[in-house]
Amino acid sequence: MEIPQDSVYTKTQTYRRVSFLFIYHKDCSVKRLNEAVEGHPDGVLIHIDVAPASSQVEVPASFNVWRGSIEVKLTEKADRGRANRQLIQELAKAFEVSQKDIEIMRGHKSQRKVVLIRGADVESIIAILKRSLGDGA
Repeated sequence: MEIPQDSVYTKTQTYRRVSFLFIYHKDCSVKRLNEAVEGHPDGVLIHIDVAPASSQVEVPASFNVWRGSIEVKLTEKADRGRANRQLIQELAKAFEVSQKDIEIMRGHKSQRKVVLIRGADVESIIAILKRSLGDGA
């Protein structure tokens, strides 16, 4: 990268700044799949980002490495709890549990949610997510 002579930063200062940003990005910002799933006395909590009114249902759609959450696409609009009901139905199918075992703990009116799956263990939920998302997760 060529830096003009009248630049505020020298080449060394620019290199240090870019190196810092890379190290910050590498060490602090990127999260792993197991950070989206955490143990709870009643089961497992999953951090989920919902995209309502999508063209198709995808549970899980992807893993957001910046937020450390599972992304889910739903066809229902976020209107009168429709998307929340569809989320519970689709999670029950994906994790092969009863709808009664799934509860939205936080984010009832938000796209960012924390969902409890009762009676599940962290290892099995992570295994299902990895299988659904592929080995890249």
